[in-house]
Amino acid sequence: MSQKTKILILADIPILRRGLAALIRDDQGLDLCGEFAESDEALNEIGNNLPDLLVSCIPLSLPHGSAFLQKLGSLHPDLPVLVLSPDESEDETGGQQALQLGARGYVPIDHTGERTIEAIRTIAGGGNAF
Repeated sequence: MSQKTKILILADIPILRRGLAALIRDDQGLDLCGEFAESDEALNEIGNNLPDLLVSCIPLSLPHGSAFLQKLGSLHPDLPVLVLSPDESEDETGGQQALQLGARGYVPIDHTGERTIEAIRTIAGGGNAF
């Protein structure tokens, strides 16, 4: 039996966080190890229980979104991150900005749940998903 990929979610929108959690729980290869609304709480949990991958749904257009990825990159440079953006204005440049901030993937929020799970699997397998 193969080991499940441990996923931590950071999403400040409750329905988005719950929907992602449900998608991850429904996938037999993934293990939801935490879900947080606040970046400080997520960083604390990452420091105590390093996941295999972080899914962040904090818009990069907001100062705390890009600052979080910068801080995460300095504290845990090897932790793969998938950015899901709920901000439609980021669709054109979001992937490029996420890459510059160290993320391994970017998916606009209007994509399907299957696309999100596919991106998680790709990143967990060592690839990029842009």
